[in-house]
Amino acid sequence: MQKQTGLSPRSVLHLVGSLWFGVVLLIVVLLAMASGTLFESQHSAEQSLWMFYGAWFQLLLGLLSLNILASILARYPFSMSKVGFVLTHGSILVLVCGAVVTHLWGVEGQLGFAEGETVSTFAIPENVVSITDTKTGEHRTIDLTAELGAGFSSTDDVDGAPVTMGDITFNAGQYLSDTDYQEVVEEGDADDPHTLPAIRVSLEAGSATESSWLMLGRAARLGPATGLFRLIDNEQLDRLVSTEAPGHRSTLGKVEIDYGGDTIEVDVSEAMKSPRRIGTTDVVVEVLRYLPHANVLPGGQVVSVSPDAVNPAVECVVSIGETRYTRVAFARFPGFKSNHTGTDEAPFELRYVLHKTLEARAPIEILGNGDGDLFVRYSWEGTSPATERVVIGDRIETPWDGKVLVVRESLDRAHVGDKLVEVSPVRDSGVPAIRVTTAGPSGEKSVWVRRRIRTEIERNGSRFRISFGDRIVPLAFHVVLDRFRVGYYPGTRRPRSFES
Repeated sequence: MQKQTGLSPRSVLHLVGSLWFGVVLLIVVLLAMASGTLFESQHSAEQSLWMFYGAWFQLLLGLLSLNILASILARYPFSMSKVGFVLTHGSILVLVCGAVVTHLWGVEGQLGFAEGETVSTFAIPENVVSITDTKTGEHRTIDLTAELGAGFSSTDDVDGAPVTMGDITFNAGQYLSDTDYQEVVEEGDADDPHTLPAIRVSLEAGSATESSWLMLGRAARLGPATGLFRLIDNEQLDRLVSTEAPGHRSTLGKVEIDYGGDTIEVDVSEAMKSPRRIGTTDVVVEVLRYLPHANVLPGGQVVSVSPDAVNPAVECVVSIGETRYTRVAFARFPGFKSNHTGTDEAPFELRYVLHKTLEARAPIEILGNGDGDLFVRYSWEGTSPATERVVIGDRIETPWDGKVLVVRESLDRAHVGDKLVEVSPVRDSGVPAIRVTTAGPSGEKSVWVRRRIRTEIERNGSRFRISFGDRIVPLAFHVVLDRFRVGYYPGTRRPRSFES
């Protein structure tokens, strides 16, 4: 007699319906459900459904159902001793079949309303773009058939069929899984009355960079200080450059001497280099010392206690013929008489006058003249202002150790606006958005529409309201919320129960 080889139908049933196969499937299903529960506690239910209960989980449930069905068929013909087994496992299959019917043909949605409100529509979780003509009331929807991944992944094509309303065609295209608005500065139109000149400046220290746009006349934070961009005339710029150039001693000001009915002016930086004779007179002025932070010690000695220009003063020797007079003059205290440098009466009055300079409005100022020339000016507290020319792209040293300033770009007509940008990684409370393109006689334009946030646009004289979200389905009846109550746990504001 020839021996039978291969698997018989009953052996296949026993294999598929075996206990070990069912146990393995149950373990995998339980692990998936536990992982999904933990994930949902840290994220959203929508994301959890997409991550853990998609096609692969449905395949697991299908295999488990097949295992149950095979275990029942493998016991055919049924005897009274197997009735309990068949009924138990058969009821599980009935539940699975009901879940399949609900999944394929059932409608599930949400109904949101306030106490006392009447509603006749509800929202089902199907992504659609709704478009309404605000004048005529015409309403159309774009069905998005592409899987949007519960907000996890972006796509360039949502696979939605275009709709036409009048002479305007609407089409949904790119989808971003999470978005937010970011302030951007761009070149504006020539006829835009809201544009201003602006420059983008950055402070760099090693690999760290802090960048900011400075709009004309508007202060903004720039690293450790405040920055300001303003325009001044060429005369003011020339004076600043000539008196505040880095290392230029003319920032020290001048000495004024009233002598013989005349006022004599001597530049401090020049008089520090060598004695200066005044015209054809016998008056010679020499500046011995410049004291940026002058302080009078108890013994009468005048010293500078710091390099910061807190209390500027100069010590001068004025020679008239063979007579020498030593005096200290304070710029901010012109009436102060120092008797520690000589008490002899002098036939002159000595004053120390700082150069009049442009009032600083911010520690970092970018100054322009309207012709494209730019200058940077530092006016840090306790120091003399310093001004120097800057060219776009140049690296300029700053008063802060290790930091350099760079003017990155300049715009003659800068427009400040909000730009929708993609956020990555996706936030739990993220807001996805979809790009809707309109095409008509006036051309093609596009607008970003964020989920559950209505956007209104105007095209060819018509105004449209566009929204992106769940499909709104009409009910065959009205629902009124007469009363709603929330019960709380004693001593807390944590909800315990809801009644309506």
